[in-house]
Parts: sequence; structure tokens; C-alpha cells
Amino acid sequence: MELVIREMDLERDAEGIARMFNESDLAWPGTFIEGQPMTAEMIRDWHTDSAFVAVYLAVVDGEIAGYASFEGEPDQGYLDLLNVNPRFHGLSIGRKLVQTCVNRAIQEGHKRHTLGTWSNNLKAVPVYKKTAHFWRPETSVWMQNYVPGVVQMPICKPFFERYDWYDTYVPTVTQHEDDYRWEGLKVYPMRWQANGESLAVWIDREAQAPVAVDTDDLFVAAIPRVIEALHGDEVAINWRITNKTDTMQRFLVDARGADGLEIDHREMFVVQAGATVEHVATVKVTDQAPFAKDNGDAPAVRSVITFGHDDVELFSGIRARKPIEISTDTPELSVGPGQPRTIGLQLQNRRAETAGGILRLYGEGLKLSWQERKVEIPAEGFLSIPVELTTNDERVYTLEARLTVTGCDTPLIETLQVFSVGAGGLVSQAQRKSARIETDGLRVTVAAKRGEVTLTDKQTRNKLASFGPAMGPPFYHSEAQRREFSIALEQTAGRAIVRLSAESKAQPGLVLCQRVSIAPTGLVVATAWIENRGDLKREGTVRLSLDEGERDLLTTVVPLPEGIVTASAGWWPRLHGDIPRDPAAYAEPWQAWQGRGLAAGVAWQSGVCDIRPGHSGMYLRGAVEDLAAGECSTPLTVALYGHQGEWPDVRSRLSAGPALLLDGCLFCMAVYGMVRSMMRSGCERKFDVAAAIRRWELGDGGEGA
Repeated sequence: MELVIREMDLERDAEGIARMFNESDLAWPGTFIEGQPMTAEMIRDWHTDSAFVAVYLAVVDGEIAGYASFEGEPDQGYLDLLNVNPRFHGLSIGRKLVQTCVNRAIQEGHKRHTLGTWSNNLKAVPVYKKTAHFWRPETSVWMQNYVPGVVQMPICKPFFERYDWYDTYVPTVTQHEDDYRWEGLKVYPMRWQANGESLAVWIDREAQAPVAVDTDDLFVAAIPRVIEALHGDEVAINWRITNKTDTMQRFLVDARGADGLEIDHREMFVVQAGATVEHVATVKVTDQAPFAKDNGDAPAVRSVITFGHDDVELFSGIRARKPIEISTDTPELSVGPGQPRTIGLQLQNRRAETAGGILRLYGEGLKLSWQERKVEIPAEGFLSIPVELTTNDERVYTLEARLTVTGCDTPLIETLQVFSVGAGGLVSQAQRKSARIETDGLRVTVAAKRGEVTLTDKQTRNKLASFGPAMGPPFYHSEAQRREFSIALEQTAGRAIVRLSAESKAQPGLVLCQRVSIAPTGLVVATAWIENRGDLKREGTVRLSLDEGERDLLTTVVPLPEGIVTASAGWWPRLHGDIPRDPAAYAEPWQAWQGRGLAAGVAWQSGVCDIRPGHSGMYLRGAVEDLAAGECSTPLTVALYGHQGEWPDVRSRLSAGPALLLDGCLFCMAVYGMVRSMMRSGCERKFDVAAAIRRWELGDGGEGA
């Protein structure tokens, strides 16, 4: 057999890829195609919509036998999907495709390579571990490979210039998490051997970077004595260096801190031939040090150790926590005006000794059952204190908890937000990288990261839906989805309006915009569009990705011309052709889902020309347009609503609120009074949806506006 690994040519290979996936179906748990054979057209649609850096194919005697799609993210490559036709199992095709993706990550200059699988994938997990992937503990199953960064380290390059990283790697193959410890650190140990030569690298799992390197000539490490510290602590870092050569060498250590870890240490010293030396300095953990950075990594001290004309860069991760932390028994505090509510103040002491002191509460406009209390928090323990609070008005209150610990001059201050909203009301607040809006029954959060909007039922705290914008094509894993959006919040005419925007890095000047309007009734209207603020003509469109939550617990409801269809959301609609892609092919312009005593729905309006199922919900997209400099794309507008009950309740309750889904039309607040009277008389009429929404958006909605 002749085996060739090459990149995909979509037009030429689409049919062969479809055939490979169809023949591989039974090798996947629950099947891959789920009863619907893939076609060349489906393969083309899939890859046109996907921002893969590369797709690699394994071709055996001219037949496509294996597939691997590779994505590029900041600092890391990602293996999105790996598949091998069962007829070709046993030929190491999967392993060779994984190697190819890791090599592409090296070529792209990434620090690591990642992939996801599942714990019972008994064939694949060993393959991944043989290719230097580690199963990150407490994940299901996230695997990380640090070969790309190691190969690029100057101290390691001489070894890899002589030897292939895979051929010389010494794996430890198990079917469980890789929870290794070394010198008190959480690490991934990596080792290579060839012709009597060896290389070892220890990856600090918390910092996701090398913390020690061992070659035939040198061992260097930057070992923190503590990997979880408290604010105010001083942590010792131990630099250990072994000179394995037969000549004396000079070393310079330059250590710098970041993200609240304070150290600025430079030291030069000599290490005699065959000797080991250790030098220690301390890093101050300030009050600004977080437990984790935005990407989840631990804050780290960066040590550059220079010797001769070479250097090695090491990272020592230290996670930081508050010595005493004040929180509440619920993440978000929400009350009704004039309705007393008892909350639990939680005090956690992480010190090894009992902490005593005075806890004081301050809250302008808040009525509190007490304002000052002596407390004693057990060593490394918890204390819960109930407090009853009452508000008078609809607004966001600030509750300040100030703890003065005996023997400590600086009090611990925690500021908590209390949302006070009554029936038919709405309050909102902009935060550092988010906005929070609440009605009496709904909580809406808007995040700068990916511009994601989440709707939550306040009583049950269950998610009703979430959605976010993207521009493309391609859409899947496009860089616009990973951008951080700017957020602006205003509350006017009884509604909260959030405006978001993010400029594309790949296409400078192309800006993705979204406007989200939340009414007191719980109706959420989202409009997304693209603005070309550059000088060049651009092509693109906008898409909203809708996530319905835990689909295995939900039922999907779709109004088709044949009638209302209900089915398990975990299985349908999901695949190509399950539901119409043309919005006009629906009996009514909406889709709903229900479960856990909740129901929610989405209705589409202007700009939507294509609807596709997704693994967690659905995608609604506009038409691809050519945008000259200064032009905007056609806005895409949808409305969402959710509450406790079942899907018929969503439809009927919308008639008593700002929108009604009926007979193919979306009735908005502009027609609230008329719809309510018609529903009472059993009448149904069609209305100008666009005009109704425009009137509602302008605040001219009549009753209920």
C-alpha cells in the first residue's frame, strides 16, 4: 500500500471525504452521520463555513482513508476532528495525521497543540499519549501537547536538529488523567532518548510552560516552594543549576513578575564543572494577583537563565487567593422592592489560624437587619451569617461588607451588587467587561468575550438560551468569534440597550456590530450587522449562533407546514436537511424548546435568509454582500423570549407581552393592546411585522411600551 498525507483540495476531494465518513459511521459512539449519508455538497458547505488553517487527508492507493482538520488559535494549534476509515485501521494512519498536525503547530510557531476526546475512546487516547499529548486532570477529556514550544526552545534545538521529536519520544501510555507531581509542582514530564543522548522537559501545568529542562550538558529549573499562595505572602523561588560539562560556566538569572507577582531579581554566578548550585529569591504576592488569568493559566514568574551565548526561558506558576474571602450564598443578588430577603454572607478563612474581628455592612438606601457584628472564623474554615435586606426603589444598590481583622490595620472590603426590580420593571448595570440586565423574571448578561448574550431564568437559575454574532464566511472558529467586543449600555424609554462592536484582525476596517434591546416584559431583540470602515471593498455577512443549553434535557418544537413537530433536541433538528434552510418554508417564523419546567423561543425577522441546525442550537445568517468602503450589511434581527412553563405558554404569554407569534407573524409591543383584545375574542390577523418592530424600537408602542 502507498500512504500519502497531503492537504485537502475541497473540490477534488469532497466526494471521497463524504464516502470515508459514511463508511466510518459505526466506529463512532452513537454514529457520526446519525442515519443521514454525507454528500459532497455537505462536505463543501461544512468546509466553506469553517476557518481551518489546514485539512489533512491520508490517501491509501488513491483512496481517502483518513481525515484531520487543524485550527490555529492564539499560541496553540487545535486538532478539531480526526477520523480514519475502519477498513484502514491498524496502519498507524491516525497517529501519522496527529503528527502532521503537531508539526503544523510547530510550523505556525505555536507553543502547544490541543485536542478533545472522550475517556472511553480506548483506541484514540493511547495514540494521543504516544504523540506526547497529556490528559489534563479534571477535564473530559482535554489533551495538551507542548512539543511545539519545546522544539523551538534554543536549549532544545540542537537535539531536535539531529532527531525527530516523535521517533525519540518516550511516552507513558495510560487510560487515565495525567496528574504528575514533581518537586511539589503539577507537571507534565516529557522525555526523549536517542543514541545515548537524552532530553527532558517538565511543563508547569498551571503556567502551561516549561519550568525545568535537563540535557546531557545542563539541568536548569525554577521551582517555586508554594504553588498556591495568599495575598500578602512571600514565596521563595529556587533556581537549581547543574553543570554537567567539564568546564566552569557563568550563569545570569533574570527573573521578572507579572499579573500581581512582584519580583525583579538579577544575579550572576559561577557553576564549576560537575557541580550543582541553588539560589533563592522571593516573590511578593500582591492583592492584585488573580487565581487565574483570563485564559485560565496561573500567573507566573518568568526566569531567563543565560549561559554563554544561549539562554533558557522558564515559568513558575503561582495561583493566588484572598486570605479571607467574603461572598454570598447566591452568585447574583436580586430582590423585589419592599420584599425582605434573607441572604447568607459567607466568610472563608484560608489562614492556618482563627481570624476574629468586626464585620460591618454599609448600603445607602438598603434596610439591613444588622450593620455590625463580631465574628470569629475558624482556621481554614467557613462562617455563614444571615442578613435580611430590604429595598424601597427599583435600581441597583451597592452593599459593602467591611471586615476589620484583629491585628490587621487594613480592612478587607467586598462590594456586592443588589438588583432591585419589581413586577414589570427593569434595571441594568455596566460592569468591567460585561453588562447585566434584569426584569422580574429574567436575567440577561452580555459578555465582552465573543459578544455572548445569555438569558437565565432568575427563579431556577437555569439557562434559557445564549447567542453570539459572527461574520464570515467562514464562521466556524473564525477570529471574529474570539475577539473581545467593546460594550456600551444605556437605559432609555423603559428598555435597556447594549451596543457591541469588534474589528476584525484578519480584515482591518471590517467591524462586527450588535445591538441588544431588553424590554421589561422579557422580550430580547438582537440586531447584528457588519460595517466596512476601511478603504477596501469587502465581502461578508453576519450570523447569529443560538445555544439552547443542555439539549439532551430539552424538546425542540418547530412549526412546519405539515404541522407542529416536537422531538428530542439532542437528536433533532441537527443534520443537513432536517429542517428547512429557507425561512419562508416555515409555517410560522419561530422555533422553541422546553425542558426542566422552562420554555423559550426565538423568532426571526429582517435579514435572515438561511437557517441551519447546530450541535447546541441553530444558526441564523444573512445574505453574503459586497460592502464598499463606508457601507453596512443588511441587519439581521431576531427576538427571544423565555419563561417557566411549556412552549404553548410561550406563544400565549407573548400575547400579553411585547410580542406574539401567531399565523406567521411576530407581533410586537406596538400592537400589544390590539393583540390582547383579539386573543380574548379568538380572532387572528396578520400584521406588518417590520413596522411593528420599528415602532417598538422607537418607543411608540402604545400600551405596554
